[in-house]
Amino acid sequence: NSKKFENSIPLEDYLRSEYTKLYKNSLYTVKKDDEKEIIVNGKKIKIYFPEENDNLLIHIIGTCSDIDHSTNYQKNWEEFPRMRDHIIACSLIKNNKGGLRELNKIILGYCNIENAAIYYMSESDIDSLDDKAVKYDVLNYEDTEKRKRMKMYPPLFLLEKTVGYNEIVTERRNYKGNSFKRKPDYIIVPELPTENKFYKSTNEIIKEYLSFLTEEDKNKLAKAKEYEFKGPNFIKNILKNYTKEQIINFLSHYNEDAYLMNVEEIIKSFNDIVKDLIHQGKTYEFLEQSIKAAEDFNIPIVVLNKTPYLEKKNININEKEEKKTVIFYL
Repeated sequence: NSKKFENSIPLEDYLRSEYTKLYKNSLYTVKKDDEKEIIVNGKKIKIYFPEENDNLLIHIIGTCSDIDHSTNYQKNWEEFPRMRDHIIACSLIKNNKGGLRELNKIILGYCNIENAAIYYMSESDIDSLDDKAVKYDVLNYEDTEKRKRMKMYPPLFLLEKTVGYNEIVTERRNYKGNSFKRKPDYIIVPELPTENKFYKSTNEIIKEYLSFLTEEDKNKLAKAKEYEFKGPNFIKNILKNYTKEQIINFLSHYNEDAYLMNVEEIIKSFNDIVKDLIHQGKTYEFLEQSIKAAEDFNIPIVVLNKTPYLEKKNININEKEEKKTVIFYL
């Protein structure tokens, strides 16, 4: 008999409910006891420090599209056409560990998941978008390879098995409040600029630190992708336009023995310094976008510690103990 049942079996609903509770209990929530204060661009902002072992359930807006949501992140989240889809692809990460599929898109974080919100998961991608979608149907055996990746794991086991990044398919509809879509509980930022002096855009940093470059080369650096700095050729093509004296003068601000370097060392040193400067600018620009998203949603920002930010002496922070993650509460 090929007839399919219309509804999922009660056991499945029960298991989904139990796994949802298991994951919810492992996710970080903002606590008053974690509160400290930091100065960012002259503004006092409250910050919160999760423990290192706290988990975060995340969704990256627009991972598979180029649509601009920045006019109003909350409004676009509610009205974007995909809202008719009742599932959303999330990932589980542990504090600053775990894979992030993209590092230039706004990252939503969830801790208030209820009922049987989690449908299934995989230690890798499930291909759950567009024409390759795996429709949620307990009796759908049309794609057996994808269905093999649709499993249920406890949080710790999922993190241990994760390859690159994991995927957790959850219900996006909201059963509480006025909005149709589930509202995120915080915005997540992978890292912050390492020093206050780098709280500037990429163009501003290039203009200040690389003023001897031509406008054409400044524009090349501003548009450069991170992978372009992995080899020497990109920087070589820029340095050929300048004298050794100009280059050594720049490097001497970072290394007093720069004049002793050979050609290979000069190229590598210049590449590493410029790569970091560009990264600082991109990091700040992403922080600005994330602050706007947090304001649109009226939620805090969780900053994952991928830099020694809190160890810097010139950061104005009331420290009682060293922590690994920062939340900016707006």
